Amino acid sequence: NGVVSIELGDAGKVGEEIESGIELISLEEADDVFRNNIAEYVKRSINVVSVEIGYVTVDYPEGAAFVPAYVYYTDGKSTGYTWQAKRAIAAVNALNGEFIYYDAPMAN
Repeated sequence: NGVVSIELGDAGKVGEEIESGIELISLEEADDVFRNNIAEYVKRSINVVSVEIGYVTVDYPEGAAFVPAYVYYTDGKSTGYTWQAKRAIAAVNALNGEFIYYDAPMAN
């Protein structure tokens, strides 16, 4: 009944913020990227239950960046795990349209 413990791992130093006022790609553009790329990773139909905009960590050669992204969630039926209500399957970087697949095991 409450918080038992909190652990912080690999605390990083926050770097410089990139310029402000950058426009994000639209949900329609992100949807096109998602639809054109997801079949390469998932060889069956999936049920997207929601798309939420949030921040994800992306690793680049220069270091990690916290970027806005459209995150796509699927239900347990698509993942093969009926106990899981929803889980993130992929994201689209809202700055540049980069497709990000979450490499987690899915039942065949």
